[in-house]
Formats: sequence, structure tokens, C-alpha cells
Amino acid sequence: MNLGTVTTTDITTHVIEGVPPFDDDMAVAAAVDASVFDGRGWVDATTGKPVFDAVRRRLGPISADQVYTMVPHFRLGGDGAARDFSIGGFIEYLKDIEFGRRNATESVALAQRLGLPFGDDEDWGIHIAIPLRGTEVHPLIARNVVRLHIRPNPDWQWELSGRIVERGEFSESEKKIYRNDLGLPVLGCGNLYAFPTWLRQVREKNGLDFDTRAADIRVGRKRAAAKLIVQWLES
Repeated sequence: MNLGTVTTTDITTHVIEGVPPFDDDMAVAAAVDASVFDGRGWVDATTGKPVFDAVRRRLGPISADQVYTMVPHFRLGGDGAARDFSIGGFIEYLKDIEFGRRNATESVALAQRLGLPFGDDEDWGIHIAIPLRGTEVHPLIARNVVRLHIRPNPDWQWELSGRIVERGEFSESEKKIYRNDLGLPVLGCGNLYAFPTWLRQVREKNGLDFDTRAADIRVGRKRAAAKLIVQWLES
């Protein structure tokens, strides 16, 4: 749906009195990543870059509610085709955008495929630490270990890392490989569900046998989720 554009004037005209971040159009332009503005100083909302995304890029991972506490009412569109939004209506619009991005992640796809008991909007996290077979200390403090951290965040879905003392480290995410001193195979974007297969490849090709039965799995208080993850690791 074409919702037009948002001007900096539209934003600053309706800022709640006493909330300081945007005092004038120049302050908005300084606070928001300038790359999203066109020649007239408008933010293009039709290309997936609404004001919320622009502001959050500059201010960090703040929520829609926090951003729009500053901007309770504004207008999308122009040239006779404007559309007004109340704070509640636009927050719902933003939540729909974020929900769509979240559901498109492979971390959410993994949770659904495994039947993990997470709510649709739950901010969950999975932490897995798998020690090298024969390790006597707890996986969380093991020096020879593989770790996998998974979140339903479209900008940071998962991170896989490994370390073997005196040999080096390995680290990658769905976006890139950061380090591979160990010469391990790459899991790669879109292959999160194949993590157990990756562990077998590491054992067969690199001679590193990480013991999934000794893994430490943390998913908050979701014990049922931990059991399902154990089954996945053993698959």
C-alpha cells in the first residue's frame, strides 16, 4: 500500500511538549540518518524506510512505543494525498511491519519447525553451548566449545562460534563469517536448521567431536523448548 512520505515538519509540528529530542527541522535531520531523505527533505515511506526505521538507525534499538512517545501524531503523504495517523494507529502499522520482518527470519522458521512454545511476539532467545567430548568442566566455562545463540531479530538472527585452545576460533552469523582459524565448514545463511548436520561435518572433516549430550541449553523458563532442542541436536 502506498502511504506516501513523511516530512520533517510533519514530525516536529506534533512533538509532545517537554519531550526534547526534536526541536526543529534541522534537529530532526541531524538525528535521523540523512541517507533516507530525498531532495526535498522527505522520508520515503514507500521503499521500506518509514520514519521509525530512520530514527531507530540513529538512536539505536528502541521500540515503536518509545519513538512515537516523541511523535504522537503526524501525516504520511503529501500533495493532496496525505493520510493522518494517530499514535495508536501508526504504532499498529509499525508493529505489522516488524511482525512481518520477524516472521521472515530463519530463527522464527526454526522455532516453528521444531514446535517451540514461543508466543508470536515473545522476545525469546536460545543459548546453546556444546563442549568438546571429554571436557570435564561445565559447558559455560569450557575452553573447547561450540556456541550457538538464536534470536527472532531480523537484524541479528543467529551467531555460531567455536574455540579450541591453542588452535584458534571460529565465528559466523547469518550475515557473514567473522573468523575461521579452525578451517571449519561454513553453516551459512538459510541453513540454521542444518546445525546438527554441521556438527557431524565438523566431527568427520575436522576431527572435532562436540558432545551434544553434554550441551548446556538455555531458553529462559521454557523447559519444554529445551527438550525439543535436545531432540533436534540429536537428529
